[in-house]
Amino acid sequence: WLAVDSVVLRWLRYVRRVTAVYAQGHYRFRPSRLKTAPEEFRVLGQAIEDMASAVRVRDAHLRSSLAEKTALVREIHHRIKNSLQVVVSLLSLYGSGIGKSEDRRRFDQLRLRVNTLALVHRILYEANDGSQVHLRELLGELASLIEGSTDASVRITVEAQDAPLPTDMAVPLALMVVEVVLNLGLPP
Repeated sequence: WLAVDSVVLRWLRYVRRVTAVYAQGHYRFRPSRLKTAPEEFRVLGQAIEDMASAVRVRDAHLRSSLAEKTALVREIHHRIKNSLQVVVSLLSLYGSGIGKSEDRRRFDQLRLRVNTLALVHRILYEANDGSQVHLRELLGELASLIEGSTDASVRITVEAQDAPLPTDMAVPLALMVVEVVLNLGLPP
């Protein structure tokens, strides 16, 4: 039993500890004690070390790809925001010739909707991880936008939790809020 423990079980326990270290994400660990192990355990240890190295390389590649994709998504949000700001500017220039009428009200509503989209994309661009925005921040900025776009003296108070909101929900929520406000009959 002592011989089996010395030759086999001791090395199996060591290999188990090495794999546990790798399982915790410590891929740079090198099992140096295996140099004195029997040939079969050295080969096994080398195979495990090679797998850990491959996982480390793949992990680094995935992190790099994720960082690149995050940067690209941020750039897309930035470009969309800038394009929408150009559209808002063109709408403002064109709208200056429209007098006080139903057409003017519709035109201002259109400008508010486009501004809402630009606002959401600005918030998405500024989001740290790009996968979520803060509900309170979004509604607060939206309230400020609506207050600034109305002719009447309107004060909007936001009482919301600072809950994370997935990015795919931000645009529909913002547009829904604007539609609710416009349907209340507030003049934009």
